[in-house]
Amino acid sequence: MIGNLISRCRRGIAAGWTGLLLAGGLAAQEEASTPAEWSNRIGMEFVRVPVGEFRMGSESGLADDDEKPVTRVKISRAFYLGKYEVTQSQWEAVMGSNPSDFKNCGRDCPVESVSWDDVQQFVRKLNGMEGGAKYRLPTEAEWEYAARAGTRTDTPAGDLDLVGINNVPMLDRIAWYGGNSGVRYDGGVDCSDWNEKQYPSTWCGTHPVGEKAANDFGLHDMLGNAWEWVEDRYGKYPGGSVTDPKGPATGSLRVRRGGGWSHDALGSRSEYRAGVVPGNRYHYLGFRLLRVE
Repeated sequence: MIGNLISRCRRGIAAGWTGLLLAGGLAAQEEASTPAEWSNRIGMEFVRVPVGEFRMGSESGLADDDEKPVTRVKISRAFYLGKYEVTQSQWEAVMGSNPSDFKNCGRDCPVESVSWDDVQQFVRKLNGMEGGAKYRLPTEAEWEYAARAGTRTDTPAGDLDLVGINNVPMLDRIAWYGGNSGVRYDGGVDCSDWNEKQYPSTWCGTHPVGEKAANDFGLHDMLGNAWEWVEDRYGKYPGGSVTDPKGPATGSLRVRRGGGWSHDALGSRSEYRAGVVPGNRYHYLGFRLLRVE
């Protein structure tokens, strides 16, 4: 009797392990069948960002007070994020006009001079075109998680090594910022008096998306080129450990992230953040979209 009982237990354990292996195999197959990249009907390309955890914020010597306390964040659902910032041509395809100051940069340059409120209109129209609510701005946590791409340093290329406020050679490979954003097209901004630039230039502005190296998730221009609106209101970090956090429920400002062509090197850090009035438009501020998986 004891022998039969042991035998039945062994068969039950084996069946349990088989079930777990089958479930794991199905999950792995489903994960493997999920495309790493995806494009919509107007040519917006998206990269799949996996689930994971990261430390949001910074306590380095370069950190501002609003980057503290460092908060451990779990991202519990994978999502698709724009491989590039939304371009002038993509905005025009949805909205019918191009509000950008730097039109002479070209149709593949990031759209800018759009408010947070303008972006919400764009999202509503794009969702209507695509037949449902698929798109939105990323939360601040989703944005920083994607920008870091597994790194804990100031940038995916490492910590900033300041030669000058606009002179950080390690940024040159990954970001258009105040030290290297010189342009030759008409309509640039006079930057002749910007201090300590990496390269001499008289006129500065945006550049076509994707010209700088991608991070390890395959995302371009997460730092530099145009600043990016995110979904959240501006507020303090909670500290501790949280899952899929969203910003404060109330507040008059929305968050911009990523630094840009007109900002010094300190803005081109994965953790840098600033609050902006959501109705304001600036020629240094654009966005990229998240698509729900």
